[in-house]
Amino acid sequence: MNATPGADFDRVRRFERGYHPEQVDAHLTELTADRDALARRLAALVTAERELVEEISRAGAAREAAADLPPDRWVALGPRVVALLEEVGAQAGEVSGEAAEESRGVVERAADEARALRERAREAATERRAEAEEEARRRLKEAREEAAGIVEAARADAERVLGAAGEHRDRLTAETGRAEAERREREKRAEEALTAELAAAEEAGARREAEILGYAENLLGRRREDHAAATREARARQREAEERAAGLLAEAEGHRRRIERETARLLREHEERAEAVREHLRQVRRALAALTGRAVEDTEEAGDAEGLDAPDTSDTSGDPGAAGARAPGETEGPDRDSS
Repeated sequence: MNATPGADFDRVRRFERGYHPEQVDAHLTELTADRDALARRLAALVTAERELVEEISRAGAAREAAADLPPDRWVALGPRVVALLEEVGAQAGEVSGEAAEESRGVVERAADEARALRERAREAATERRAEAEEEARRRLKEAREEAAGIVEAARADAERVLGAAGEHRDRLTAETGRAEAERREREKRAEEALTAELAAAEEAGARREAEILGYAENLLGRRREDHAAATREARARQREAEERAAGLLAEAEGHRRRIERETARLLREHEERAEAVREHLRQVRRALAALTGRAVEDTEEAGDAEGLDAPDTSDTSGDPGAAGARAPGETEGPDRDSS
């Protein structure tokens, strides 16, 4: 189809130029039907020619077979068969000639008709192409004129749109400028307010810092005074304690010395009392010996003397003044009894 005029018509149809597609399709349908009819006739003629050729071949083969037979065989077949074979050969030659002649005629007529159809188709296609080209030129001219009008209208619309866009752009530019000025003004006011707030906050912070530092210095001064007073008091208490300790140590030392002196005195007094007791015991033993006439053993006397020599410090261990409660010359009960 691409090599036929229909392709041009179809291409023209897509661009809406030339004849309508229905007209071109109808003409192509007619040409196709004529071509198919010629093809069928040619096929039938070829088939008939093939059958005639086969028949001629069979007849020729029979004639050759008959010619190869010896004469006596021809005689044996009889004159009737011979005549029949000759008639068949003659008819086969005639049929072959007629078939060849008719085949050539059919082929020539088919070729003539095909040439005529091709010529008519070419002429019709040329005519249709010329008409289509003329229609295409006319449509192209109309399309160009219409396109020029459309372009002009589009240009006018574009200019109008561009004008409106320019005005809109100018309005947007003006509005943007105003918005930018307002934004800068708001930012300026906000920055000034923020600066004032920061200054106030810094001033308040400085005052608060000064107050805190004053309070801290005052508190530190009081703490230092308290510490100094506590230190002085501690030192005074330490000196007082040291003085009291020194006094207590001196008092204890004097008390120790008094105890030592009292102890020595008590030991001397005890020794004196013991010696007096021993002497009293010796006197008692001598008196007993004089009364009883028996001598008292020295061991008993020695044991009694040893018992008297041991000082009695049980009453003076806890209270040194208890020993001093007795008079230095006071004696025990036996002395009072003996006296």
